Amino acid sequence: SQTAKEYSQQATELARSYRFPEAILLLKAGLHQHPENLELARQLGVLLVRTGNATEGERLLREALARQPHQLELLDALAEAQVRQGRAGAAVSLLKDVSWHRPEDAQVQYRLAYALFLGGEFHRALEPARRSVELNPRDSTLRRFYSLLLDIEGMREESYQQLKAAHQLDPQNDSILFQLGEKERQAGRVQEALELVRNASQLDAENPLYHSTLSQLHEKLGQKDFAGQEGEKARELTEAFEGYTKALDL
Repeated sequence: SQTAKEYSQQATELARSYRFPEAILLLKAGLHQHPENLELARQLGVLLVRTGNATEGERLLREALARQPHQLELLDALAEAQVRQGRAGAAVSLLKDVSWHRPEDAQVQYRLAYALFLGGEFHRALEPARRSVELNPRDSTLRRFYSLLLDIEGMREESYQQLKAAHQLDPQNDSILFQLGEKERQAGRVQEALELVRNASQLDAENPLYHSTLSQLHEKLGQKDFAGQEGEKARELTEAFEGYTKALDL
């Protein structure tokens, strides 16, 4: 029979390949052989939550946590289960505990900020979001989220600078380019916005939102022909997506 570590390693490899059902079956088999192993329980609980079975995942994590109440990995995983079930307040309480023990963990700070954000506590989310960027300044995702919070709180220039930094870290990310374009448009810099959104559209040519926005920007610049071409592309792509959605429903 396999050791708990072998089950855990094999399940991790399966999950990395997005073979989640197989990983779940393997972890269940591992837990059947090693029912007291907390790492297998944590892995299985997290995978169940992430694949849509949050209730079962939470039950498993709570049972494991009852056996080892201060196990930080279990607390962190249970917080994720709460977030995925829309219980932001419960997630915040758990993540505060994890954060207290791991003040230098950028991802924990980010998840705490995100849980506060989901609960509508935007101002309180600012500090852990800022801290996450401070701890890991090379992560564009952390900077984008911090930029969003700064924007909500009315700190437009700082928000813009954080988004620019995120773009420098991840220059091929079309959604960051589009967000920067929106900020340029809001500031009245239409030509700069046009260039950014055009670059985003080149990276994702089938996104109707990008073509629709390009149409509006060309219209503002008095470029009627280009506006019409982009508007037509947006309509065609929207119709294609709607047709695909209907096909999926059928």
